[in-house]
Order: sequence, then structure tokens, then C-alpha cells
Amino acid sequence: VRVMTRAMVPMVKGSKIFTSWKDNPGAFSWIEKIRDDNGDYVGFKIRLSAPVTKETKVDWWLIEQKDVAAPPTP
Repeated sequence: VRVMTRAMVPMVKGSKIFTSWKDNPGAFSWIEKIRDDNGDYVGFKIRLSAPVTKETKVDWWLIEQKDVAAPPTP
């Protein structure tokens, strides 16, 4: 499955992509981010270890990745 979305572009520090299957795809999955010619992330592919043999639905969501600084030590 290929998902093209500009929602990833404003996420300067990067993004995390999560998936939740509504049906069992019968395989394990992973995400590959897609870059344009400028190196900007413009989408992602949901890859499966085996072909899907029946209609399968998946939800996905993006979370912006931010730098988290530890509070100063007193």
C-alpha cells in the first residue's frame, strides 16, 4: 500500500507512522518512508511479508517527532 501525504512535510524533526490492522493480513508489516527529489518525506509504503489473500483494512496515523530535552539538574 502506498500512501502519499504532504502531512509529513511540516514535521521538521521527523515523524512516526503507526498502523492498526482491522483484519488479519496474514503477514507482518513494516513502513518505508518515501522522499521526493528534494529529500522531503512525502508519503510512505506499508509493506507486507506475504501477499494479502483477502480484503484487509488498515488505519494509519502520523505523530510528529520532537526533541525532548531533560530538565536542568538542580
